Amino acid sequence: GKIDNISETINPNNSIENISTTNNSISFTDEEVKIALSNYLELRAHADCGSPLEYLTEKEKLNYDSSKDTILDDGTIITSIKFSDYKNAMLNYVSESEFEKNWTSTQYLNENNNGYLTKGQGGGRFWVYTINSITKTNNSTYSTKTTATDDFEDSKKDENFTFTVKSYNGNCVIDSIK
Repeated sequence: GKIDNISETINPNNSIENISTTNNSISFTDEEVKIALSNYLELRAHADCGSPLEYLTEKEKLNYDSSKDTILDDGTIITSIKFSDYKNAMLNYVSESEFEKNWTSTQYLNENNNGYLTKGQGGGRFWVYTINSITKTNNSTYSTKTTATDDFEDSKKDENFTFTVKSYNGNCVIDSIK
């Protein structure tokens, strides 16, 4: 998403010290925080319309080919992607706790008995998010104001989120978001 305006509270010295680990402090620049949020919102938009695997493939984190899917009579789709590969791809964008909370059954993505990723059929609206502002509220927590547009129906909505970031697998990732 496009970022029009970042509040001065996030960028007093062009860096943000916002992540604590057990023994040291890791700093993320405002750009790293914006990129983490932007990637998350893009993933969310794709998940809302049933295409997070395509997005992860576009970002070269997965090698998903929907022509290899198997569709069961109940509408469940068995993909050719191992659940562990999906999880590893997602951990470039979210922490493990965020993954477990919001990126499995809540997105109709599950693991079958053979370890493959399954998903439901269908989709929804694809909302394109514009990040209007990000404000640091404490050590690792931020609030953001966004505008989401749906070009198909020419709809627009304002959404505000509170999110935390952390260092995970060497990346600035979303740890939680409301």
